[in-house]
Amino acid sequence: MPIRSTSLFHYTTGGLPAIKGILETGFRISYNKEINPQIIGHFGNSDGLGMVFAPGNVGVNYQGIRYQHIPMVCFCDIRLSAISDHLKTYGFDAGDNIKRAYAIGLTKTWGQKNGLNPILYLVPGSDLSTQMASAIQYAPGNYDQFENGRQAEIYSPPRSMGDGYIKEDNNGNKFPLTYLYSKVIERVQLQGFGPSEKFTNNYQDEKEWRYIPKDASIIDHYEWNASTSNRFLYDTMRTNALKAIGEAKYPNLTFNHSDIAHIIVSNDDEVLEVHEVLDKKFSNLSPKERSLLFSKVNSFESMSRDW
Repeated sequence: MPIRSTSLFHYTTGGLPAIKGILETGFRISYNKEINPQIIGHFGNSDGLGMVFAPGNVGVNYQGIRYQHIPMVCFCDIRLSAISDHLKTYGFDAGDNIKRAYAIGLTKTWGQKNGLNPILYLVPGSDLSTQMASAIQYAPGNYDQFENGRQAEIYSPPRSMGDGYIKEDNNGNKFPLTYLYSKVIERVQLQGFGPSEKFTNNYQDEKEWRYIPKDASIIDHYEWNASTSNRFLYDTMRTNALKAIGEAKYPNLTFNHSDIAHIIVSNDDEVLEVHEVLDKKFSNLSPKERSLLFSKVNSFESMSRDW
Protein backbone atom coordinates (compact mmCIF):
# COMPACT_ATOMS: atom_id res chain seq x y z
CA MET A 1 0.00 0.00 0.00
CA PRO A 2 1.40 3.47 -0.87
CA ILE A 3 2.43 5.51 2.18
CA ARG A 4 1.31 8.74 0.51
CA SER A 5 -2.08 9.97 -0.57
CA THR A 6 -2.90 10.58 -4.21
CA SER A 7 -4.36 13.95 -3.15
CA LEU A 8 -3.02 17.06 -1.43
CA PHE A 9 -4.85 17.84 1.80
CA HIS A 10 -5.17 21.17 3.56
CA TYR A 11 -6.25 20.68 7.17
CA THR A 12 -7.69 23.64 9.05
CA THR A 13 -8.02 24.41 12.74
CA GLY A 14 -10.88 26.77 11.88
CA GLY A 15 -13.57 24.10 11.67
CA LEU A 16 -16.60 24.22 9.39
CA PRO A 17 -16.55 28.05 8.91
CA ALA A 18 -13.03 27.76 7.50
CA ILE A 19 -14.06 24.98 5.10
CA LYS A 20 -16.99 27.07 3.87
CA GLY A 21 -14.74 30.10 3.41
CA ILE A 22 -12.19 28.15 1.36
CA LEU A 23 -14.92 26.74 -0.88
CA GLU A 24 -16.39 30.20 -1.44
CA THR A 25 -13.23 32.26 -2.04
CA GLY A 26 -10.21 29.93 -2.19
CA PHE A 27 -7.21 29.57 0.11
CA ARG A 28 -6.00 32.71 1.86
CA ILE A 29 -2.24 33.25 1.65
CA SER A 30 -0.81 33.74 5.13
CA TYR A 31 2.69 34.22 6.53
CA ASN A 32 4.39 31.35 8.34
CA LYS A 33 7.31 32.05 10.66
CA GLU A 34 10.05 29.60 9.64
CA ILE A 35 13.53 29.11 11.06
CA ASN A 36 16.11 30.39 8.60
CA PRO A 37 18.02 27.39 7.11
CA GLN A 38 21.23 29.31 7.80
CA ILE A 39 20.53 28.75 11.49
CA ILE A 40 19.66 25.06 10.96
CA GLY A 41 22.99 24.43 9.28
CA HIS A 42 24.99 25.70 12.26
CA PHE A 43 22.80 24.20 14.97
CA GLY A 44 23.63 20.64 15.90
CA ASN A 45 22.67 18.90 19.14
CA SER A 46 22.83 15.49 20.76
CA ASP A 47 19.12 15.23 21.58
CA GLY A 48 17.60 13.63 18.51
CA LEU A 49 17.75 14.95 14.95
CA GLY A 50 16.18 18.35 15.42
CA MET A 51 16.61 21.69 17.11
CA VAL A 52 16.14 21.91 20.87
CA PHE A 53 14.18 24.88 22.19
CA ALA A 54 13.95 25.96 25.81
CA PRO A 55 11.02 27.84 27.38
CA GLY A 56 10.64 31.19 25.68
CA ASN A 57 11.41 29.72 22.25
CA VAL A 58 15.16 30.32 22.49
CA GLY A 59 17.49 27.76 20.98
CA VAL A 60 19.61 26.04 23.62
CA ASN A 61 23.15 27.48 23.51
CA TYR A 62 21.92 29.98 20.94
CA GLN A 63 20.86 33.39 22.20
CA GLY A 64 18.90 34.46 19.13
CA ILE A 65 17.09 32.88 16.20
CA ARG A 66 16.82 34.29 12.69
CA TYR A 67 13.49 33.69 10.98
CA GLN A 68 12.02 34.08 7.53
CA HIS A 69 8.34 34.96 7.34
CA ILE A 70 7.11 33.22 4.18
CA PRO A 71 3.67 33.70 2.56
CA MET A 72 2.24 30.27 1.77
CA VAL A 73 -0.53 27.73 1.86
CA CYS A 74 0.45 24.35 3.32
CA PHE A 75 -0.76 20.93 2.24
CA CYS A 76 0.20 17.34 3.01
CA ASP A 77 -0.14 14.02 1.25
CA ILE A 78 -0.75 11.86 4.32
CA ARG A 79 -3.16 8.99 3.71
CA LEU A 80 -6.54 9.48 5.40
CA SER A 81 -6.09 6.27 7.39
CA ALA A 82 -2.95 7.71 9.01
CA ILE A 83 -3.97 11.22 10.06
CA SER A 84 -4.52 10.67 13.79
CA ASP A 85 -1.16 12.19 14.80
CA HIS A 86 -1.56 15.00 12.26
CA LEU A 87 -4.85 16.01 13.88
CA LYS A 88 -3.10 16.58 17.23
CA THR A 89 -1.57 19.71 15.67
CA TYR A 90 -3.93 20.63 12.84
CA GLY A 91 -7.30 19.37 14.06
CA PHE A 92 -10.16 21.65 15.13
CA ASP A 93 -10.78 21.88 18.88
CA ALA A 94 -14.32 22.97 19.82
CA GLY A 95 -13.21 23.57 23.41
CA ASP A 96 -13.55 20.00 24.65
CA ASN A 97 -9.95 18.94 23.89
CA ILE A 98 -11.14 16.65 21.10
CA LYS A 99 -9.37 17.20 17.76
CA ARG A 100 -11.74 17.00 14.79
CA ALA A 101 -10.85 16.66 11.12
CA TYR A 102 -11.70 19.43 8.67
CA ALA A 103 -9.87 19.26 5.38
CA ILE A 104 -10.04 19.85 1.65
CA GLY A 105 -8.16 17.49 -0.63
CA LEU A 106 -7.24 18.59 -4.14
CA THR A 107 -5.71 16.62 -6.99
CA LYS A 108 -1.94 16.55 -7.38
CA THR A 109 -2.48 17.62 -10.98
CA TRP A 110 -3.95 20.86 -9.62
CA GLY A 111 -1.00 21.15 -7.26
CA GLN A 112 1.58 20.74 -9.99
CA LYS A 113 -0.25 23.21 -12.23
CA ASN A 114 -0.11 25.81 -9.44
CA GLY A 115 3.54 25.29 -8.59
CA LEU A 116 3.22 23.38 -5.30
CA ASN A 117 6.28 21.44 -4.21
CA PRO A 118 7.12 19.05 -1.35
CA ILE A 119 9.64 20.50 1.07
CA LEU A 120 13.13 19.35 2.03
CA TYR A 121 13.69 18.30 5.65
CA LEU A 122 17.09 19.22 7.07
CA VAL A 123 19.07 17.58 9.86
CA PRO A 124 20.88 20.33 11.84
CA GLY A 125 24.63 20.15 11.44
CA SER A 126 24.48 17.71 8.49
CA ASP A 127 26.70 18.36 5.46
CA LEU A 128 23.70 19.40 3.37
CA SER A 129 22.32 21.85 5.94
CA THR A 130 25.81 23.23 6.61
CA GLN A 131 26.46 23.83 2.91
CA MET A 132 23.04 25.46 2.52
CA ALA A 133 23.82 27.70 5.48
CA SER A 134 26.80 29.15 3.64
CA ALA A 135 24.67 30.13 0.63
CA ILE A 136 23.05 33.19 2.19
CA GLN A 137 24.54 36.64 1.59
CA TYR A 138 23.58 39.11 4.30
CA ALA A 139 23.16 42.75 3.47
CA PRO A 140 24.65 45.39 5.81
CA GLY A 141 22.29 46.24 8.65
CA ASN A 142 20.28 49.43 8.25
CA TYR A 143 20.01 51.13 11.66
CA ASP A 144 19.38 54.45 13.32
CA GLN A 145 21.92 55.31 16.02
CA PHE A 146 20.80 57.39 19.00
CA GLU A 147 22.89 59.53 21.33
CA ASN A 148 22.30 57.22 24.28
CA GLY A 149 23.87 54.36 22.32
CA ARG A 150 20.60 52.63 21.45
CA GLN A 151 19.96 51.38 17.92
CA ALA A 152 16.74 50.94 15.98
CA GLU A 153 16.27 49.01 12.75
CA ILE A 154 15.08 51.21 9.88
CA TYR A 155 11.88 49.87 8.36
CA SER A 156 12.09 48.00 5.04
CA PRO A 157 8.72 47.55 3.29
CA PRO A 158 7.73 44.29 1.58
CA ARG A 159 9.06 43.75 -1.94
CA SER A 160 9.00 40.95 -4.47
CA MET A 161 11.68 38.33 -3.93
CA GLY A 162 12.57 38.37 -7.65
CA ASP A 163 12.38 35.95 -10.56
CA GLY A 164 15.68 34.03 -10.50
CA TYR A 165 16.94 31.17 -8.35
CA ILE A 166 18.64 33.64 -5.99
CA LYS A 167 15.96 35.47 -4.01
CA GLU A 168 16.07 38.60 -1.86
CA ASP A 169 14.11 39.43 1.28
CA ASN A 170 12.82 42.85 2.35
CA ASN A 171 16.12 43.67 4.10
CA GLY A 172 18.21 42.85 1.01
CA ASN A 173 19.59 39.50 2.21
CA LYS A 174 20.12 37.10 -0.71
CA PHE A 175 19.49 33.35 -0.56
CA PRO A 176 18.63 30.41 -2.88
CA LEU A 177 15.00 29.54 -3.59
CA THR A 178 15.63 26.20 -1.84
CA TYR A 179 15.53 28.06 1.49
CA LEU A 180 11.79 28.63 1.09
CA TYR A 181 11.11 24.91 0.67
CA SER A 182 13.23 23.69 3.60
CA LYS A 183 12.43 22.91 7.22
CA VAL A 184 14.20 21.40 10.21
CA ILE A 185 13.36 17.70 10.42
CA GLU A 186 12.45 17.77 14.10
CA ARG A 187 11.78 20.29 16.84
CA VAL A 188 12.13 19.48 20.53
CA GLN A 189 10.36 21.91 22.86
CA LEU A 190 11.51 21.84 26.47
CA GLN A 191 8.64 22.80 28.77
CA GLY A 192 10.80 22.11 31.82
CA PHE A 193 13.64 19.79 32.74
CA GLY A 194 12.00 16.39 33.31
CA PRO A 195 11.54 13.68 30.61
CA SER A 196 7.77 14.21 30.70
CA GLU A 197 8.23 17.91 29.99
CA LYS A 198 9.77 17.43 26.56
CA PHE A 199 7.60 17.65 23.45
CA THR A 200 8.97 16.42 20.12
CA ASN A 201 7.41 17.42 16.81
CA ASN A 202 8.75 15.36 13.92
CA TYR A 203 7.96 17.59 10.96
CA GLN A 204 8.97 14.93 8.45
CA ASP A 205 5.81 13.01 9.36
CA GLU A 206 3.74 15.90 7.98
CA LYS A 207 4.86 15.26 4.38
CA GLU A 208 4.39 18.95 3.69
CA TRP A 209 3.85 20.58 0.30
CA ARG A 210 3.94 24.37 -0.08
CA TYR A 211 2.38 26.92 -2.34
CA ILE A 212 4.39 30.16 -2.35
CA PRO A 213 3.37 33.03 -4.67
CA LYS A 214 5.93 33.81 -7.36
CA ASP A 215 5.94 37.49 -6.34
CA ALA A 216 6.22 36.68 -2.62
CA SER A 217 7.81 39.14 -0.26
CA ILE A 218 10.01 37.32 2.25
CA ILE A 219 10.24 39.15 5.56
CA ASP A 220 13.50 38.94 7.53
CA HIS A 221 13.28 38.81 11.33
CA TYR A 222 15.97 38.30 13.96
CA GLU A 223 14.45 37.43 17.34
CA TRP A 224 16.37 37.78 20.56
CA ASN A 225 14.57 36.52 23.64
CA ALA A 226 17.40 36.60 26.16
CA SER A 227 18.23 39.59 28.30
CA THR A 228 20.22 42.14 26.31
CA SER A 229 21.40 45.70 26.70
CA ASN A 230 20.08 46.46 23.21
CA ARG A 231 16.51 45.29 23.80
CA PHE A 232 15.18 48.33 21.92
CA LEU A 233 16.88 47.20 18.68
CA TYR A 234 15.30 43.74 18.72
CA ASP A 235 11.91 45.20 19.62
CA THR A 236 12.06 47.40 16.51
CA MET A 237 13.04 44.38 14.40
CA ARG A 238 9.91 42.58 15.57
CA THR A 239 7.72 45.65 15.04
CA ASN A 240 9.11 46.16 11.53
CA ALA A 241 8.57 42.51 10.58
CA LEU A 242 4.94 42.62 11.72
CA LYS A 243 4.36 45.90 9.86
CA ALA A 244 5.79 44.48 6.61
CA ILE A 245 3.67 41.33 6.95
CA GLY A 246 0.57 43.48 7.41
CA GLU A 247 1.29 45.49 4.26
CA ALA A 248 1.92 42.51 1.94
CA LYS A 249 -1.19 41.40 0.04
CA TYR A 250 -1.77 38.37 -2.20
CA PRO A 251 -4.73 37.03 -4.19
CA ASN A 252 -6.30 33.82 -2.91
CA LEU A 253 -5.26 30.45 -4.31
CA THR A 254 -8.31 29.18 -6.18
CA PHE A 255 -9.56 25.91 -7.65
CA ASN A 256 -12.43 24.55 -9.73
CA HIS A 257 -14.98 21.87 -8.80
CA SER A 258 -13.09 19.30 -10.90
CA ASP A 259 -9.93 19.89 -8.82
CA ILE A 260 -11.64 18.74 -5.61
CA ALA A 261 -10.84 15.17 -4.56
CA HIS A 262 -12.16 15.19 -0.99
CA ILE A 263 -13.95 17.46 1.47
CA ILE A 264 -13.86 16.22 5.05
CA VAL A 265 -15.98 17.55 7.89
CA SER A 266 -16.42 16.26 11.41
CA ASN A 267 -19.93 14.79 11.43
CA ASP A 268 -22.72 13.72 9.09
CA ASP A 269 -24.91 16.79 9.76
CA GLU A 270 -22.18 19.09 8.42
CA VAL A 271 -22.08 17.22 5.11
CA LEU A 272 -25.44 18.73 4.16
CA GLU A 273 -24.22 22.23 5.06
CA VAL A 274 -21.28 21.80 2.69
CA HIS A 275 -23.66 20.63 -0.05
CA GLU A 276 -25.49 23.95 0.27
CA VAL A 277 -22.26 25.92 -0.13
CA LEU A 278 -21.26 23.87 -3.18
CA ASP A 279 -24.68 24.42 -4.76
CA LYS A 280 -24.24 28.19 -4.49
CA LYS A 281 -20.58 28.24 -5.56
CA PHE A 282 -20.94 25.88 -8.53
CA SER A 283 -24.51 26.60 -9.59
CA ASN A 284 -24.02 25.77 -13.29
CA LEU A 285 -23.08 22.12 -12.89
CA SER A 286 -24.96 19.39 -14.71
CA PRO A 287 -26.87 16.88 -12.55
CA LYS A 288 -24.08 14.33 -13.12
CA GLU A 289 -21.34 16.79 -12.15
CA ARG A 290 -23.29 17.89 -9.08
CA SER A 291 -23.81 14.31 -7.95
CA LEU A 292 -20.12 13.52 -8.40
CA LEU A 293 -19.07 16.62 -6.45
CA PHE A 294 -21.43 15.81 -3.58
CA SER A 295 -20.01 12.29 -3.39
CA LYS A 296 -16.63 13.79 -2.47
CA VAL A 297 -17.98 15.25 0.78
CA ASN A 298 -17.63 12.89 3.73
CA SER A 299 -17.56 13.08 7.50
CA PHE A 300 -14.61 11.88 9.53
CA GLU A 301 -17.19 10.37 11.84
CA SER A 302 -18.46 7.93 9.20
CA MET A 303 -15.08 7.34 7.54
CA SER A 304 -13.37 6.32 10.80
CA ARG A 305 -15.99 3.65 11.46
CA ASP A 306 -14.66 1.72 8.45
CA TRP A 307 -10.95 1.86 9.38
